[in-house]
Amino acid sequence: MAGFPKEMAAHGGYKRWMKYKTEAQFRARLRQNPNDLAVLHRYALFLYNRKRNIALAENLFQRVLSLNGEYVEALVDYANLCWNRYRMADKDRKDENDKHKAERMLRQAVDIVQGAGLHHSRAYSKLALLLDAEHEDKSDEALSFFRLAAASDPRDAVHAYNLAHHLDERHELEEAAVWYKKAIKINMDHAPALSNYANLLW
Repeated sequence: MAGFPKEMAAHGGYKRWMKYKTEAQFRARLRQNPNDLAVLHRYALFLYNRKRNIALAENLFQRVLSLNGEYVEALVDYANLCWNRYRMADKDRKDENDKHKAERMLRQAVDIVQGAGLHHSRAYSKLALLLDAEHEDKSDEALSFFRLAAASDPRDAVHAYNLAHHLDERHELEEAAVWYKKAIKINMDHAPALSNYANLLW
């Protein structure tokens, strides 16, 4: 382990040491400036994605939004946490507040972006996916946001695929085929697009 800090062995190896080191850096930065929104946001994502500490990540997202309620990236990421928690919970343990909170924050993010004359493909996509999954009566609204996501980031195969899949579910097969082909053109290895497009041709 030559060339690595001595603390690495005490933490059980390179990977574990890097995680602790990164978390220590976040905390050190926040001691210097407890209200640094960018650091708070990145730390919340680190805790959610890397440490799986959902409770602390949620506290940090809430802190960010208490400091700036129009921080769009934090709204989208916190909404993602809430919706994923709702989706993955056992049926008898689902908290409807998580679903409603996620939708409310995503709509707020979209309103902020559009009010500024801008676009945010991820906010559009997350809202479209939530509406598609949770509201059978909002298929048209979901479709409009899938279209906005695909138009906002035309180089993203996932957005093209999501639009194609939604159109496929609505039995709008001709246009679905067009978007499956666009997804495949962007990413020739996009397995769901390849499979679904093949099924349309069958």
